[in-house]
Amino acid sequence: MKNGFHHLHLRKRMYSNLDSYPHEDAFKKFFDRIMYGVALLVPLIPLPQVWEVLVKKTLPASPFLHGSFLASLTYYGLSMALFTKNLPSLSQILSWGF
Repeated sequence: MKNGFHHLHLRKRMYSNLDSYPHEDAFKKFFDRIMYGVALLVPLIPLPQVWEVLVKKTLPASPFLHGSFLASLTYYGLSMALFTKNLPSLSQILSWGF
């Protein structure tokens, strides 16, 4: 952002009525902290299944576990979007159908 446009962006963010981060409410602050762990955990979820297919050369028995774990994290993301009133995230999660 050059030519002073970053000041305009800062002003837009200041007056957009967004929740502060971390939030003052303890429950929302807890959700904010947990989201860091979720963001680090999600890319590691398919690794056991990939290991079984590529190294052991067998079809894994873990697709149900893999899918259910991803679904539970999707529900967490949905609740996070609802708590923080984040409409882009909410619409993205709902458009994928959970």
